[in-house]
Amino acid sequence: MPAAPPRKLDDLIKPAESALAHFLQHDAFQSEQLFMRLTADAAPGPWSPLTPDTATNDRLIKEAIERSPRPVTELAVAFAGMIDFRGGKRLMGYLQFYRAGYAQGLLCLRHLKPAARPGMLEGFGGFLTVGSCKNIWL
Repeated sequence: MPAAPPRKLDDLIKPAESALAHFLQHDAFQSEQLFMRLTADAAPGPWSPLTPDTATNDRLIKEAIERSPRPVTELAVAFAGMIDFRGGKRLMGYLQFYRAGYAQGLLCLRHLKPAARPGMLEGFGGFLTVGSCKNIWL
């Protein structure tokens, strides 16, 4: 039996970009608020708000994964607001994106500007993959 092809982080860029675009369009979107979304069986769940506390968020994410009736295949954690970037504050979208079977997740950024719909933001310019982090979730 041939070995499975190696999993490359490059394979996560398009779904991560799509997850951030979806985040910016969801109905409960709020700037300066951290959210998470689980995907199971290729069906993304709703965006759920997180807290400013990392330990609480870790617990909330772990509990949501454990409560899922189907195996979770993706986790996206997103934020839109002012971020320190290249020596200054910029309005940006931030995303951590994890997929089951990948040892690493992506850390991504996107420049934002006000959208035509009041209170919403939209991405412009390139989608930036700024790093990776260990996938401790899936």
